[in-house]
Amino acid sequence: MNTLRVALVQLALAWEQPKKNRHACATAIDTLVAPADLIVLPETFATGFTMQPDRVAESMTGETLTWMQKVARQHSSTLCGSLAIRANGVIRNRFVWVRPKQAVLWYDKQHLFGLAGEDQRYRSGDKRVIVPLDDISVRPLICYDLRFPGWCRATDGEQLQIYVANWPRPRYLAWRQLLRARAIENQCYVIGVNRCGDDGRGNQYLGGSMVVDYLGKTLVDAGETPGVCHTSLDISALEKFRSEFPFLPDRDRFHTDAGA
Repeated sequence: MNTLRVALVQLALAWEQPKKNRHACATAIDTLVAPADLIVLPETFATGFTMQPDRVAESMTGETLTWMQKVARQHSSTLCGSLAIRANGVIRNRFVWVRPKQAVLWYDKQHLFGLAGEDQRYRSGDKRVIVPLDDISVRPLICYDLRFPGWCRATDGEQLQIYVANWPRPRYLAWRQLLRARAIENQCYVIGVNRCGDDGRGNQYLGGSMVVDYLGKTLVDAGETPGVCHTSLDISALEKFRSEFPFLPDRDRFHTDAGA
């Protein structure tokens, strides 16, 4: 696959209302005017970034995962986003990667946002994950992970990193700048999908979902309002750039406390 068609779904999420949010996501996806190989939803898209996940956490066979599988089949697309998932007696903020007629893959958020108490209510993951999209390698990541370049380092040579987020208004500039930084330092495409609107805890979100290329150039910017935007990623151009400017082999080699 030399070209990857991507769609970003930026929404004002209803607080702890999965059914309403699934409907909003479906409605937005149905507005796509062109097919997409990959459709990206925000972090905790079914509920908002709640610190009461015991009220809304679902299983890996729950209604939202079942809905995602249905949508992926209907649109012949890979669909992804994060959910509060209860598994093995704990709740995780889990990035789920749903492909038509294939097994669901996932990444559990490694950096939990202690400022909001996420570390007290969710269990962190500890594994780097690479998921395939045909012959493209993709690294799923979630919100606060974006602030930790060691964890986000492209040690596996991934061609695309995806950050799904509930990134609030006061730190909006950091969101934008860090997405560009991760793209440049890792010589990869970066997708960032954020929510907009207000949540049930009084936080405001400005969206700012975007796709950035390996030079830090913005390919598409969703702005601050709900909606769907799309673009295409030229994978052959990325590989050509990496071969001409092989910076990644010169990266620092070090370990984090999370098994990097």
